[in-house]
Amino acid sequence: MIEIFELNDIDNIAAKIINNYAAKIYCFEGEMGSGKTTLITALANQLKVSDHVSSPTYSLVNEYHYTEGKIYHLDLFRIKNIQELLDIGILDILYNNQYCFIEWPQIVKPLLEEDYIDITLTKYAENSRSIEINLSKIGD
Repeated sequence: MIEIFELNDIDNIAAKIINNYAAKIYCFEGEMGSGKTTLITALANQLKVSDHVSSPTYSLVNEYHYTEGKIYHLDLFRIKNIQELLDIGILDILYNNQYCFIEWPQIVKPLLEEDYIDITLTKYAENSRSIEINLSKIGD
């Protein structure tokens, strides 16, 4: 799916994603300022997160709670190698059947053993973005 949307319509985009995709792992790609964290915040709001959602740029992982469990929000921009991911317990985060929203996911993809959703955001204009959503099947 590819769609162009206005930023003030991001809640509707988030609702479409939550309602149409069953995967628990979501990989968000796009340049800085493309809206990755903004979309993740909207997704968390759709899931009725009780915590404040913010970018995990320095903490690497933020954990949020909602009625059915947890959401892990990762920003892997500063991660240099797989060992760093293993040191933060990435396998436990990825495979606990909770939502996992990953910004800058390129380094973690070799560790993915479950189907996941690839979301690419592109700044289309000052207040609009394009979004491309693909289901990535492991083993294909």
